[in-house]
Amino acid sequence: MTDINRPILVQGMGIIMPNISSCKDIANLYSSDTLTHSPKVKNIPGLPGISKRETRRMSRLTNLALNAAEEAFSNVYNNPQNGALFIGLTHGSTSLLCEFHDYLFDFGPEMASPNAFSNGVTNAPLGVLSKYLNLTQGGSTFVGYENCGMEVLSSAAFSLQNNIYSFCLAGAAEEYSPIIENVYSQCSCIKNTNIGNPIHPGLRNLLIEEKKCLTEGSIFFSLSSENSEYNAENKRICYFKPVENINDINIDIDLIISGMYGTPQDAVEFDMISALLYCQKRKPALIFSKLLFGESFAVGALLSSALAWDILVNSTPHTYYKLENNQNIVKLKNIDLMNIKIILVISVDRNNKVSAGIFSKYLI
Repeated sequence: MTDINRPILVQGMGIIMPNISSCKDIANLYSSDTLTHSPKVKNIPGLPGISKRETRRMSRLTNLALNAAEEAFSNVYNNPQNGALFIGLTHGSTSLLCEFHDYLFDFGPEMASPNAFSNGVTNAPLGVLSKYLNLTQGGSTFVGYENCGMEVLSSAAFSLQNNIYSFCLAGAAEEYSPIIENVYSQCSCIKNTNIGNPIHPGLRNLLIEEKKCLTEGSIFFSLSSENSEYNAENKRICYFKPVENINDINIDIDLIISGMYGTPQDAVEFDMISALLYCQKRKPALIFSKLLFGESFAVGALLSSALAWDILVNSTPHTYYKLENNQNIVKLKNIDLMNIKIILVISVDRNNKVSAGIFSKYLI
């Protein structure tokens, strides 16, 4: 039987995205007004114990995932080896799979690269991360859409609540692909123009000047149960609780972090936030996590989660908004970070499936 009230600790977070190579870079990036969208990470740092030759064999997707996972893993006390690994992705390693098929069709089977195939399959990141982080309990690869990251995080929490594992590393990765961007553009899912008609007017006013683009990156979290041996002497933590039905939330939320970014599913999320605000005793502030980076698919919900963790653990300031009675979203000048103790992260995928989770400074 699942103990849904069993506290899940978020001990550490690792992130690599354009202009961010560590969680320490988040505050500087979000406080800057001069940075523009960038689809790719310019330099993926090397890691101790991994040679450049080994890195060259990995897909870009796996390399990004390994960097973020290693940072999250390094924050855990007692170096656990009996934990599990949960990885989410949307498109996989398109670079190596394109390379494999290009050589296959242009030059025949003899020239197709076995390395490109084996390192480009869906489960390649799971195997590489398990090997280099020495995690021995296996794990799962989730393939999903824009809410995939929250599904990964919730599944890891579920396994901890059920005593399946005492420690989990959960995250997602996405590599930038011109092919993917071209396909989405042809389907009118991503447009580098003004926001289309499906977007709510309140969000249109906020995003009208934003140039939408795809982006790559990876974010991982280290999770454990409260009585785990791996949370000893670790004070830099917050708590996480999956939300099965957002309409059942009966506590006051201090902050909502949204993944709205000028896509058709934003209308569903906007209406959901509006209804939630109506039921709250005091109106929580809003943050839109994708304004700076763009669409990162499976990583997107974890970007919102990373901001929640950073605010609760590090009291990092960000740009906040509020929803006015006339349904316009306006920027807040000041907000007291010490009053932010409960944060709701919402993510909606292209099929309007909603995934959500609550991050908090204390047990709720």
